[in-house]
Amino acid sequence: VQVQPPHLSRQELLQGAEDAIAQLERQFVDLESHEFLLDTCKKEEAKGFGGPLKTRSQMDAKWGPGAWIPLPRFEHIQPNGKKRPIDDAARYGHNDAAAYTDTIDCIGPTQPAQHAKALGRAWNRLKNLGKHGDDDISEYVLETGGEDMPDAYRWVPAAPEEGFCNIVGVYDAQEQQFVYQEI
Repeated sequence: VQVQPPHLSRQELLQGAEDAIAQLERQFVDLESHEFLLDTCKKEEAKGFGGPLKTRSQMDAKWGPGAWIPLPRFEHIQPNGKKRPIDDAARYGHNDAAAYTDTIDCIGPTQPAQHAKALGRAWNRLKNLGKHGDDDISEYVLETGGEDMPDAYRWVPAAPEEGFCNIVGVYDAQEQQFVYQEI
């Protein structure tokens, strides 16, 4: 496996940390959206995917001022109405500071239909050869691999030394301040 080095070093990423936190804490806050995001953080803590919510001063005490950088989290509402938390790794440079050992190849939108068609043809060939008796193919469910997997990436462990950049920031309306969670 060949790993391409990141575009930004840890030091380069952290050069903008204080400005990133200040920018995050100055942003417009949609209270309804942040209520959902705060609830998401609490659920992630309960599932073991995230730590407890902390204030900026608590994060500074742990990592040092300017030595940690948050991922802004925002709410995305899908066409079906489902709400999803999105961690914006592009905004403050997290993506540019990452090195990847793998890539994701995405299939085209017609690929599941092509697979279903091929499966149907194969089933009919086997049935014509008498290998499947009178089975009805409509009894089976075809899963294409594109089904929703809640928490899929939350199971991928992060290296402890990368904790300084695996922190999300959300607004807590009750406390009237941004809070942070290590994920």
